[in-house]
Parts: sequence; structure tokens; C-alpha cells
Amino acid sequence: MRQRISLLIGVLVWQYVSVPVAAQGVGPLITDRPDFTESPVSVARGVIQLEGGYTFTGVSGTRSHSLGEILVRVGVGGPLELRFGVNSYQIEGGSPVRRGMEDSGIGAKLEVVEAAGARPTIGLIVGASLPTGARAFRSETVEPEAVVAMGWALPGGWSVGSNVGFLLGSSGAGEDNQWLGSLTMGRGVGGGPVAVFAEVYGFREAAGGSDVFVDGGVTMTLGEHMQLDMRVARQLQGLTRETHFGVGIARRWQLLR
Repeated sequence: MRQRISLLIGVLVWQYVSVPVAAQGVGPLITDRPDFTESPVSVARGVIQLEGGYTFTGVSGTRSHSLGEILVRVGVGGPLELRFGVNSYQIEGGSPVRRGMEDSGIGAKLEVVEAAGARPTIGLIVGASLPTGARAFRSETVEPEAVVAMGWALPGGWSVGSNVGFLLGSSGAGEDNQWLGSLTMGRGVGGGPVAVFAEVYGFREAAGGSDVFVDGGVTMTLGEHMQLDMRVARQLQGLTRETHFGVGIARRWQLLR
């Protein structure tokens, strides 16, 4: 499995350095990072979009690193995209230190409602985490997930996004099933390539526990087809008080016209 993952990463890197940029007429670059909230907008037909990054996590004196966060989005026609998550190589501090690949995932996004007036753009994202990671991070079984994503474009360059979803955990008893929700707001800065955002998101477990986070960050587009990002997050409610810092990149190509 690790060899297959390495091969896939190699293919993606080869695409990055060798495929010419030809993404014309495919709309603005809209990514599903760096905030937690997923966009309701699918990538256009014939477009492949690669997103990835790095996150540092600090909690109770323990430091962890997550490198990769790879999401490949492929527009297959109409409002549909396919999604492939290689995820990350994880290093968790502690005694002993745990390290290895996280579970991969597959999914799809369908843009089901176009914005009109006060009505938001609405997308449906379905997917599943697959038990392919290192033993220290692998789930017991496939974990399906469904998310309804909504987005509003507001006057003055503001945008608002929200997600509501459900994650089916690997426990047969259902204690680790989770509801998730988020609300994010962003705005471009001075009409240039820089935008900022602030967000609140959280999880509600079937067993009754909740985790709530706030985060904020900045994105910068480089031309029409690349974006750099940075974010900081802090846990407000839950058993721990995690702090996250992350950076990332997104890039797209039009492979078919």
C-alpha cells in the first residue's frame, strides 16, 4: 500500500511540473482549503485541482506535524467532481512517538443548487475514509461521511459559507458517530490577490461530547491558477485546548477542453 501511495504522489508531482496551464474559461479558482468549511462549488469539466499543505498542532505540551493534506479534485462533467484524498504523513509527539500515513479517502461533490438572489449555492459532498493508513492511525473500517455545503456571495466583496454534515464512525456501537457544522466569512483585501477569513466550526459526538474551534487566515492567488494560504486555529471547547498553524498551496490545470 505504501508503494501505491508513493506512486500516486509521484504521478501528481509529474503532473505538476509537466502539464501546461490552459485553464481558460473555467471561472475563478475556488479551493476547499485552508478553512474547515468546504465550498459548494465543483471544479469544471476537464479540470484537475491539487490541494495540499502542512499543519503543526500543539496540545498539552505535545507537538504534532501533518505533512501532505493532499486532495485531488477532478471535474468529470456538469456539476460533478470526483475527490481523492491521500491525506498526510503524521508525526505525533509523545512517548513513544507515533508516525505514519493517515487513512486515504474517496468521494464526490455535486453542485445541486445555483445561487439566485438570497438563495445560496448548495453542494452535496459524499465520501469515505478508507482503512489504508499506518497501524497507529488506521481506522477499524470504512468511515462514510456526507456534508451539505452552502455559500453566499454578499455585497462589498464579502462571502459566507456553511457546512452541516454527519460522519459514521468505525465503532459498531455508534459512539464515535459525529455531527459537524461550520460557518465562515471572508473578504478580498483592496481588490487584490489577498483575501482573509474567520471561521467557527465544531463536532458533536453521538456520546454527547462536543469540540468547538475558531480559526482565521489569509489566502493569496498567484495568477489565475495557483493559491497560497496560511491559517491559525484554536480549540475553545472540548477535553483539550489544541492550537493549529498551517500553510498550503492549491494548483489547477485544464486537461480537457
